[in-house]
Amino acid sequence: MFSQKSFFILFIGFFSLFINSSYAAKGPAIYSEAADVFEFIDNASEWNTQTSKAYRSAIEAKYKLTSQESSLLKKYAELRKKEYEKSDMNATKITTADAFGPIPFGYDHFSDAFYSHSSIREALLALRKSGVAQEDILFLGELFKTFIPKIKSFIKESAQFPVKLIDFNRKWKSTGRARALKLFEGFVLGKIAREFNLKMLPVWSPADVLPSIDIRGPFLILRYNPLTQTDNWDFTDALKKSVLAVLNAQPLTQRENLSKLFKLKCNGREYELQESLQIVFGAMLPVYTKQRKKFNLYERWSSRIFIDVYAKILFPLMESHVKNKGTFSGFFMEQSSFLCRQLHQLAIRP
Repeated sequence: MFSQKSFFILFIGFFSLFINSSYAAKGPAIYSEAADVFEFIDNASEWNTQTSKAYRSAIEAKYKLTSQESSLLKKYAELRKKEYEKSDMNATKITTADAFGPIPFGYDHFSDAFYSHSSIREALLALRKSGVAQEDILFLGELFKTFIPKIKSFIKESAQFPVKLIDFNRKWKSTGRARALKLFEGFVLGKIAREFNLKMLPVWSPADVLPSIDIRGPFLILRYNPLTQTDNWDFTDALKKSVLAVLNAQPLTQRENLSKLFKLKCNGREYELQESLQIVFGAMLPVYTKQRKKFNLYERWSSRIFIDVYAKILFPLMESHVKNKGTFSGFFMEQSSFLCRQLHQLAIRP
């Protein structure tokens, strides 16, 4: 029988290959060794057309993969796809874009196990509890045991992340972004905002690839090279992606109903809604909450005129609703849809 004791013995042999993982100062950004290793191997397997090819290129530039190693990655890709397709999480159930945009790929019970835990062993135990077959868990053990020595030279650079995240979390709070996101979570999600705990996970990325941020359910994957790119975190993009993550966390019924409402009144302007909401809550609100007297609503917030004007119209509407404890799914979205329609009519009329 596959006991927890035998499981522990199986993986204790390569604990020493990992860097010491620890949480940084209090804040949304933490370092997870499990997420870092997982993202490297998950992308290197190229199990989905949307995975980054940079990881496979990085490992092949340094090591010549044997036929056995290539076979392991292929088998992993098959397992990953199988688990993803059978997931009952919301991220895999919305197949078409709605008013809030497409659901980012890649988040399910499988990836959540690695994002939610600090070590590979903890993640594999979580997968086992979630129903992943014993033979698949043993296979993953073999996979990690094979590839961790190969990717160790890359991942060891991530020892810089916990140190750099202390400053990240301090700036996140001092610039008003933490308060702005908290207000937005409560506004959009209502009571379930208490259950939504957004975390930002930095993972190793090649130095010759530009930093990027991916949404994975209640996690943001910050793809940064720990040695060359962490002195210039893109806080603006991080907050805008946080806004999208919150919008994606809406209950399906609420999301579907609001999408129908918006498309009924302003069909074809879904992109403008998404961009404007990111500006209102991801750019305007943090400045307003931190430096209210210096806040200038009428500065240029977007290079696109429709979005710039729409965001300026939505901000006072949002401010009024937040002050009066209104909800995103109530009068706010109804008015937002109507104002979009009016603005659209002005934009197309001669």
